Amino acid sequence: MMKTMQRIGLTGGIASGKSTIAEHFRAAGVPVIDADQIARQLLEPDQDGWRALANAFGARFFNSDGSVNRSRLRKAIFHDDGIRATVNRLIHPLVRRMIHQQIDLLSDSASGLVVVEVPLLYEARWQGDFSKVVVVFVEKEVQIMRLVKRDGISVNEAEKVLAAQFDLKDKVAQADYVIDNSGLWEETLLQVERLINQFSV
Repeated sequence: MMKTMQRIGLTGGIASGKSTIAEHFRAAGVPVIDADQIARQLLEPDQDGWRALANAFGARFFNSDGSVNRSRLRKAIFHDDGIRATVNRLIHPLVRRMIHQQIDLLSDSASGLVVVEVPLLYEARWQGDFSKVVVVFVEKEVQIMRLVKRDGISVNEAEKVLAAQFDLKDKVAQADYVIDNSGLWEETLLQVERLINQFSV
């Protein structure tokens, strides 16, 4: 009897360490789909997301060569609720469709497991798409510190970025599993490996 593919949603907050943890799943032989990577592909010239953005905003978020000015778009999303809502309404359904297409292609995967990294999983209300949801948690102070260091922004800017997402503690309250990434990386790895073993049973 064929084992049903387990769809694991991996989420958290910005600078919580989701992508690093996703890489560890990948290194362990688990297929990983990256929603952000799909979104970036959709915003390449003449792709569906690119066209949707051009129809909604004209040239506002485009460079002279026709490519999307990602830094300008990102800044607008974090500072303007209306723009964020419009972009999400346009892009999220396209990303979701491609995620499901990629999951279907993996239906014969030997691991019987696929991890989908979705930063805004709860914000987009996609939790019903997954067998289980794993939330990567760090304390807010750690998030801010990592974000300031990673993106070279001020503490005030980092706080605005965090304000555009659900509080991590709210995500933890809804999660099936939580990976606490606040401490040493070795401790985080042990948690990830335990989950991989549990999902593989």
